[in-house]
Amino acid sequence: THERALNLTRLIIIFSGLILTISTSGPVFAQKKAAGGKVIAQERSLYGVAKGRVYTNRVLGMKLTVPQFMPIAEQSFIDIALVSTAPAAPDKIFAGRRLLVKLLFNAEGYSPKSERLMRITCTAMKLPPSHSNASGADVLNEQSASSGGPSTRHDTLGVNKIAYIDQKTRFAANRSYSFVRKAHHVSCVMMYWTDDDLETMRSVLAEADLNWNGK
Repeated sequence: THERALNLTRLIIIFSGLILTISTSGPVFAQKKAAGGKVIAQERSLYGVAKGRVYTNRVLGMKLTVPQFMPIAEQSFIDIALVSTAPAAPDKIFAGRRLLVKLLFNAEGYSPKSERLMRITCTAMKLPPSHSNASGADVLNEQSASSGGPSTRHDTLGVNKIAYIDQKTRFAANRSYSFVRKAHHVSCVMMYWTDDDLETMRSVLAEADLNWNGK
């Protein structure tokens, strides 16, 4: 559908330099019935739940609220396969691997300040066992090194210090925040136009509970 095509385009921003292909036309848990009910339930819960402006994920332990003017879209339960053509290397997260990325949620709306479209797209990728202790900065550093992208920086948001990279185009600016929860790399890409809009975006993660205990 058109919405899924848009979501794929948004993910390309996050993972530049890697080959992306749609791995399924629907949620991956629908393809794993033979694995048993527990696996299916776990796969379903990995997407989290979006209700109104609030997104919660019990598996990853995160809870956040988006601004009132940019409601969360209906969840698409899309999986994207990241396929690296680079030779396998034990010290690399992506090289020679096929990794699944889940679209957690997408929220967008027009800023009341700049009257421009703003967007937040968050995804989660299960890290390979050999790199389950990697940090968000580790993931961004490898991506940037392989694609010649921008340098990784850090931003203190609330009680969390989160790695990010900035990417600007003639259309808008994108800030990609990166952190790891429960051996999953979580990426939140924020599209904005002005410094005021960026502060609005930053407040989403600054006020989020990224160590949510599910209560």
